[in-house]
Amino acid sequence: MSAIKRISEERRRQIEVEGWSSEHDDEHRDGEMLTAAVMYYRNAIGNELAMREDGAPVGWPWDVKWWKPKGRMRDLVRAGALCFAERDRLRRAHRYTGHVLQKLSLIVQALETT
Repeated sequence: MSAIKRISEERRRQIEVEGWSSEHDDEHRDGEMLTAAVMYYRNAIGNELAMREDGAPVGWPWDVKWWKPKGRMRDLVRAGALCFAERDRLRRAHRYTGHVLQKLSLIVQALETT
């Protein structure tokens, strides 16, 4: 299965199973979804993350209960889905998405070599 297909399926799962909607995503205006994507990406490729006392990485934008690393492949797929969500949020707001697409490209490349 292609990397983009894996990411698309995860994004669909997030919407259909987890209930994350466009309206919910639009509430994350400070780049939290992209920050979370980068954290999962860094974890997946083996970059050592400094950790907070509660067990989430330093810079993690949300409560520790949302930090759920599952292994290289799963973390990369989750990172890609978060990029999709951020890209779509920015498009709805008619904003630049190049930085998100750049990170998504790195994630896809890592997935294709996994």
